[in-house]
Amino acid sequence: RRRPRGARPVALVLAFGASVADICAGRSSSAVAFVAQPCCRRRRAKRAGPTSHVHSSEDHPSCLARTRRSHFATRTLLCASNGCGDRPSPRSTTSNSSARIDNVRRIFAISDLHTDSAANMQWLIDRCTAGRAIADDETASHLTPGPNDALIIAGDISHDLDVIHDTLSTITTNLQCHTFFIPGNHEAWIGGSKMDDMGLTDSFTKLEKVVQVCDELGVHTSAKLVGCSDGNNDDPYYRHPVWIVPMWSWYDGTLALPDCEDLSVGLAYWPWVDFKRCEWGNEYEGARMHVAVDGGNVDARFNVPGCERVPSQELTKLFLSWNEDSLNAVKENSVANVISFSHFLPSPQTLPDWKVPSSNTFRREEWLDHPVPDVSAKFAYVAGSELIDEQIRSILPERYDCIDSTGNSRSQIH
Repeated sequence: RRRPRGARPVALVLAFGASVADICAGRSSSAVAFVAQPCCRRRRAKRAGPTSHVHSSEDHPSCLARTRRSHFATRTLLCASNGCGDRPSPRSTTSNSSARIDNVRRIFAISDLHTDSAANMQWLIDRCTAGRAIADDETASHLTPGPNDALIIAGDISHDLDVIHDTLSTITTNLQCHTFFIPGNHEAWIGGSKMDDMGLTDSFTKLEKVVQVCDELGVHTSAKLVGCSDGNNDDPYYRHPVWIVPMWSWYDGTLALPDCEDLSVGLAYWPWVDFKRCEWGNEYEGARMHVAVDGGNVDARFNVPGCERVPSQELTKLFLSWNEDSLNAVKENSVANVISFSHFLPSPQTLPDWKVPSSNTFRREEWLDHPVPDVSAKFAYVAGSELIDEQIRSILPERYDCIDSTGNSRSQIH
């Protein structure tokens, strides 16, 4: 629902149950399918169900214990950790397979499943098994992805590789939909006895393992053209192809709220887990080192004590470089519209507290009208990067008809 600066209005109908035809034609039902529980705009909190815009009193399962197998405990690493340097993309071994998926009628999206919570995992199991059991029900087919649908998951399933495997397996086995995934910040976490035993010592190698999990389960991590027609199908669902583009990204502090430095002073000791459990190497440290304004003066937002804990913009640039193969595929076949998605936000206007997306000015006194403005100010440093917006716009610059789903502020749409 939020639009970046300078963007012309487009039909923001990210397909929570919308058809591919509706996306291309600018039509969509306002209903959101297969998702439950809205996010509180004021502060992040533990919830029994994953992120979405729809709430149901039936979507609060009790916390159930669950035993998981250690599927990856004895696996050989894709590559040994040898420092971060210029890292290649955690390339999917299936990325060279067909970039077309013809039999897609609808596209669903969700983010932040956080199924390391037993309650969230049980919620997912209940929804997936129920969806499979009643797949023949005409009404149910509008609420749950099926074999002729695509499901976008915009990051943050879990830091645990076993849980990521179990979650994606639950979805692909029961729903049999075409599943797309891009990692969030939780997937990059290292540390803990299980990962230590596997020899995971840097976040780049961890992300390679996450992509390997996706490959094994047939989950897509690169761009695919969906809803294609061979020209002989009269079904309107198949007349309008759409690119689905997973986009690697990270944060670099460039979305920090202006004139809120006094609210951000606690950044130096803010318990953001990424600062402890993500390891990128020394060359990507220090957000305050990369942003300057007129006259070479450092932006005041990057003089806040603790800003050096935020990775530098070079890390974001590295992540975005991993998208080049997918973006080139889209540009070579630009007849279709585009849905791109990432876990991180592309512009300040997509932050939860930027209440008027069309405004270029942040109205601090009016918009930070809740008990925890300091949390909002600090979160903005780790929410995303303006470079993401630049790359999204570069996909089809001559016609900016892109819909972007981002997960980090709980399914904001760009």
